[in-house]
Amino acid sequence: MKIILLQDVPKIGKKWEEKEVADGFALNSLIPRKLAEAATKSAIARAAVARAAYSANKTAAAESLAKNLEKIEGAKIELKAKANEHGNLFAALHESAICSAIKEKTGAEVLPEFLHSFHPIKAAGEHQIEISSGERKAKFTLVVSAI
Repeated sequence: MKIILLQDVPKIGKKWEEKEVADGFALNSLIPRKLAEAATKSAIARAAVARAAYSANKTAAAESLAKNLEKIEGAKIELKAKANEHGNLFAALHESAICSAIKEKTGAEVLPEFLHSFHPIKAAGEHQIEISSGERKAKFTLVVSAI
């Protein structure tokens, strides 16, 4: 069965891609969980428009980030999170939280895709994070303090 993915699905594909999967998998798993929809002519057209808009948005964000890398380079961004007495966070900090903290501190818009080799932060302390846009890179320090 041909489907259009509505979200990134591990081992299947990326959002807005058209894929061929087993009928049962599509009808019993992907479509009911709203991860995909049947690949009708209108769905394919919608996916093409959405894919083009996402690509244009990502290109514009990459150009904007390339201009703002100097603001981010060497910055010290502080976040507070709930943690236990050993400094382990109750909830890991993901890309979206860090991107919004970067925007608050420096004013630079960063998409989560530009955080290089990022893994969720699960402990208080200082963490070095690298952002890359094409060939240009910047590093900053994320200071996570426990409350």
